[in-house]
Amino acid sequence: AEVNATYLSSTRITCETPSTPTTGPALLKVSIDGGFHYVGSLQVTYHATPTLFGLEELGASVIGGRPLRVKGRGFSYLQEQGAPLPTCDFGFGAVPAVVEDDSTLLCQAPPVTHAHTHGVDVRLGRKRYLLPSSRNITVKRFDAIQVTKVDPPRGSAAGSYSLRLTGTGFDADAAEAAAHFRDVVDGTCAHAPLRVVSRTEAWVDKVPAWHRAGRSEITASNCHDDADFSREGAIFVYERALALLAVRPAVVDSHGGTSVLIRGVGFYPSLPSVLKCRFGPSQYGDATFVNSTTVRCVSPPNLRAGLEYPVAVTVDGKTYVTAPSVKVRATAAPRILRIEPS
Repeated sequence: AEVNATYLSSTRITCETPSTPTTGPALLKVSIDGGFHYVGSLQVTYHATPTLFGLEELGASVIGGRPLRVKGRGFSYLQEQGAPLPTCDFGFGAVPAVVEDDSTLLCQAPPVTHAHTHGVDVRLGRKRYLLPSSRNITVKRFDAIQVTKVDPPRGSAAGSYSLRLTGTGFDADAAEAAAHFRDVVDGTCAHAPLRVVSRTEAWVDKVPAWHRAGRSEITASNCHDDADFSREGAIFVYERALALLAVRPAVVDSHGGTSVLIRGVGFYPSLPSVLKCRFGPSQYGDATFVNSTTVRCVSPPNLRAGLEYPVAVTVDGKTYVTAPSVKVRATAAPRILRIEPS
């Protein structure tokens, strides 16, 4: 096939490759007399046009930065020297694409001004040839989340309880929504799925266990954008894992009302208070925070005299902790029958 060439200089011309139904090597010759004589013989290689399937990620934050994976087939030759440079066109700007393997291109999502769904075109070369099916690729952009409050503001380093987050930008359509716990001292980070209730409220149903007691900053994102994690969040305090050590006194009135002190580690106050004591499997008593190593419990009524009751304590209102050495024996209160001498 013959195509016209454009003169650039005494050492350079350009020409646009014609289409061909086959792949493989082809010879390129040049004529400067209208096609009567051709000189030179350069070998070029035709490759199959890459096929696009779609985006692997479900979305990206409005602040950008997330590498989006464009899935398809036939990208390998784009890594060869002289191959056309791939780009991702987001409609308002193009960014370079990186070939990860024959089936994956990586494009970093640029920032946008507001949350919406827009198309992504994949193009090749300086003339920005549009790959077939490219206009079927869309990406949803999510607002960046700002966490302003955590309730409760502290919890056991053992984890597994729930937290309520309030703020702005939560999106119920975000399948990848997650909360991020970053230690303010050593920078270690843990993640937990986020259950979105509304634009201003979401829950962490299972707080991750932590390696030490201390302060962590909680942020959240609607998708896995690393840039989202760097936003300021709300402070959450991990307390030492709850452990009970001793109880005094070890004898309580079977009719209730006896004040006992529970010694241990990992106690902390909560507002409103969810601190509770349990005597045996089903008898509950009020509890009062004294300090991080002591709580005061009041024994409940209707304990059976002569029986021993293991004492358990919860600091989160859900998980009760006990120990073999922490138990009390119920005894009947003395009764005055008569006084002698009268």
